[in-house]
Amino acid sequence: MSRYLQNGLEICYMQRSPRHTPCSCMAAPAPAPDLYSMVDDLKESIFFVRMIPKGREAYNKISSLADKVLSIVGEDEREAACNAADHCATGFTVGTVGEGQRQKILILTCAHMIEHIFQAGRWPIDVSAINSLYDIEIYCPHSELLWISQGGQGRRTCFKAVASFINCRTDLLMLTARVSQIALRTERVDGGRRPVPCSTPHPELHVGTMIQPGKPCLLLSWPSNFLHLVCQGLQCDLRRIDIISSNTVGYDMSVLEAQIGSKAGSSGAPLFNAAGDVIGILHGGFNGPHSYFVAPQHIEDFIAAAREAATAAAAAVATEESTSSGEKPGAAVEDKLMAAQKNWSGCRRKRSG
Repeated sequence: MSRYLQNGLEICYMQRSPRHTPCSCMAAPAPAPDLYSMVDDLKESIFFVRMIPKGREAYNKISSLADKVLSIVGEDEREAACNAADHCATGFTVGTVGEGQRQKILILTCAHMIEHIFQAGRWPIDVSAINSLYDIEIYCPHSELLWISQGGQGRRTCFKAVASFINCRTDLLMLTARVSQIALRTERVDGGRRPVPCSTPHPELHVGTMIQPGKPCLLLSWPSNFLHLVCQGLQCDLRRIDIISSNTVGYDMSVLEAQIGSKAGSSGAPLFNAAGDVIGILHGGFNGPHSYFVAPQHIEDFIAAAREAATAAAAAVATEESTSSGEKPGAAVEDKLMAAQKNWSGCRRKRSG
């Protein structure tokens, strides 16, 4: 895998390995770097996700859960996961819900950041447990670029999110935060600091379902300090996860194999086809020239379920507000519910072509 810089982006370009031929598309020549023109349209929707245990009591509970579920078999490896200061991944925008100051952005990422505390078949975990154990920080790409332009001095600016939906079997986790709290930077006020909201949109990315073995694909991620890491390769085949992994976590899904490199911290990043549609979410790379992605049918189903849950939650909040203010919760609530549903189509990236 070779790297070079192009327009301020770090580019990774996979070359074919003659010693590893897991699928027929390996016989195809490496693709020309012709998908990079899409990156400017996609990069504003990519976030850095950081999950931090909430103190010593949380660490103790995490260790107890890990010893119970045994999704990580090795004791030393399990202890290392439990004692880690944080767990990081890439996330991306899949829509908004709600209205006004209560409008929320939904960010999709991988669940396996915390796979040491669940076993998908026997001991799945719910979002209330996740939120009780971890603080979730999200970093906006515009904020990161501003920080870099200022020489990387001081602390990076982030905003808080919560886990709102999870499917342990398909390695998918939805995070939610208020749009008004997406921070670009902080400013001094009354002896302290307050966040300055980011006014630049973070458009929803589309999910496509067509897999084309041998066709080019592009991975756009944010591992740690590598903002907008770009890798290009080839789509391969769909496989069952248990064929390529010992699967002690109990994942139950299909994965898309791609001849493409990946880096620690890129997990959760979207894989794009030539049309700019998301056709996978990075599940793992297994330290080789190939990576594996949650298949698009799982992503579509998950987003639909998460959208329904988020819309229902927005309607519940509207009902509570109407009741507490003495209003009759009829038409007003219905109007707010419709507004929440419409917002899903109001912030979508324009399709290519």
